[in-house]
Amino acid sequence: PLLVLHLAVFTIIKFGLNISQDDVLKKESDYCADLADGANYIIDILAKQCSNCNRGGILYDATRHNSLFVDIQGTLLACITIVYLGLDSSSVFLGVQQAANSFVSQYDTHDASHGMVTLHPEITKALQVLATAKHDDTETRSEINCLCFL
Repeated sequence: PLLVLHLAVFTIIKFGLNISQDDVLKKESDYCADLADGANYIIDILAKQCSNCNRGGILYDATRHNSLFVDIQGTLLACITIVYLGLDSSSVFLGVQQAANSFVSQYDTHDASHGMVTLHPEITKALQVLATAKHDDTETRSEINCLCFL
């Protein structure tokens, strides 16, 4: 599933498919709202667990589990892509970006004192990119391509 998601995102970004806000948001507004809710939920859980982490804790293993990694990274990547494409006319993803920015600024996902990484590095990178993603921005596009690592 992750490979398919990466290929879909990479294709949309690489070939600049012309997707209008009206086409997507009129038909998929519920999907976008659900996606934003899911992303906020993921970030909230990660934040709660990071605040309770002791040298990795549950997040170290959980974010590396095949089924959880795909869902977390896929959700974050989808949000980044929507922001990059400018499909967020209702600004529902602005809240997701603010949550990601708060997470990135508040939690150090690498415990240097113990040499322990508390989150999968690709999830950390996705959160960082989501926090700073901008519409039609070359840096955001480059970061999306890097996140599509398969």
